[in-house]
Amino acid sequence: MIKNIFLIICFISLSIPKNNNLQDSLNQFGINLFKVVSNNTHKSAMISPWSVSNSLMMVSQGASNNTYDEILKTLNLDQDQLNNFTNPYNPIDSVLLVSNSIWIQSDNCYNPNSTYIDILQNKFSGKISYVNFHNDRELVIQDINSWVETVTKGTIKKIVSDNDIKKSTTQALLNTIYFKSNWLYPFDQNKTIKSKFYVNFDTIQIDMMNKKNKYAYYNSDTYQLLELPYENNISMYIYLPYSGIEIENFINDFSIEKFNLSINELEYDLGKIFIPKFNLSYSSNLKDHLPKLGMKSAFNPNSAEFDRFWDYKNTCKKYPPKHYIDLINHKSFISMTESGTEASAATIVIINRVTSIRPNEHFTFNANHPFMYIIYDKLNDNILFIGKYKG
Repeated sequence: MIKNIFLIICFISLSIPKNNNLQDSLNQFGINLFKVVSNNTHKSAMISPWSVSNSLMMVSQGASNNTYDEILKTLNLDQDQLNNFTNPYNPIDSVLLVSNSIWIQSDNCYNPNSTYIDILQNKFSGKISYVNFHNDRELVIQDINSWVETVTKGTIKKIVSDNDIKKSTTQALLNTIYFKSNWLYPFDQNKTIKSKFYVNFDTIQIDMMNKKNKYAYYNSDTYQLLELPYENNISMYIYLPYSGIEIENFINDFSIEKFNLSINELEYDLGKIFIPKFNLSYSSNLKDHLPKLGMKSAFNPNSAEFDRFWDYKNTCKKYPPKHYIDLINHKSFISMTESGTEASAATIVIINRVTSIRPNEHFTFNANHPFMYIIYDKLNDNILFIGKYKG
């Protein structure tokens, strides 16, 4: 198999003022989460830190006390950073489409907190839909999956299954991200060849794209770094560890500081590059991973505190119910071809209710073994996608 590859995709917007401390905090969260995800699979994997962090920031608006503190600590944020967060992405952008939607139980007894709704609509551009999970559960599941499939252009078809939404569900908070762009320097499809990829002492045959051109490149003591720019302010960064360095160990030693330092070392040089052509679909229940980063109480029906979701002033019950996160599903998709990249991700947080509870010579960059990749927004300093490729 091809060696593991670590990819980072980043997006930056010139029209939006940067808050580097905020971006670094969220990007480090994404790296931390990917480390946990990577350590739990020996196969290729990819997540969208931007999608997950947006989902958690939205759900934090309904949390309080220890639950709120744990969510912010997991995101590496403080209260001021969260308050200063702004969404830099245009919902009708043709290259990068970021969407938020919140599906809320229409309840005659408890009304959603107006401050909570206002923040979701204005700060996160969330689309609010009032539904009846109890009576129309199957229809709501169908509508949610249809919405996700539409905004991800058919790349993610099913974010929730029949068992994910229950009659006790009161909210479903969703974030999706869809990216499609051509390479600034596309590969020649006629030059794509079958080539060997090495992973875990095995060898497999893959389709390998190749090109000779000037690229931003850095050669460190332990890895090679290549920037593949798209036709915009977004680039893919491929980290190719030297033979003998396991991709999981490389990822575990990675940090936002190493990322920032490494991309500052990039210099343009003539190179011959070999990059796998591949498709990947990945899914994960983040409920298995986020507690390892410190977010624990939100999943516990007995200790979760989400009392800012609802307005209990005119409650029709003597003892208001408690709410907790039942699951967080995350799905991602990436297609790397000679012309460019298409990538998407969707995150859904399901809330349930419970009763009280760069010279002349050229460098060679041959990604024929596992690597890490990052798709990065260079204008807004956001890691959009991060993954590893193992063939």
